[in-house]
Amino acid sequence: MTLPFTLPRWAWHAIGALLLALALWMLVNAYGNARYDAGVKDTDAKWEEASNRLKEKAAQSATRADDAAAIRLEEYREQVEDERAAVAKAQAEGSSPLDALFGG
Repeated sequence: MTLPFTLPRWAWHAIGALLLALALWMLVNAYGNARYDAGVKDTDAKWEEASNRLKEKAAQSATRADDAAAIRLEEYREQVEDERAAVAKAQAEGSSPLDALFGG
């Protein structure tokens, strides 16, 4: 088989060198892309783990806050009951209910 044109030997060497450089560049690029994809997956996994830990801490914090609110609510109920009893006692004795609440 003959080509319609002939190239000198140095041209074939140059074409071969360019093809080799192109193949080498493609291999390095593919390796870099694979490393980048692995890094992205690793980073995404770390963010997911951090998100899950944050959700757990938020749930624990909400539970503690709910427990503290329940304690405060119970204390408030007891205070209101004491005040109602003091007002009722003051009314039964004929004195001012405000004196029972605020002292007098």
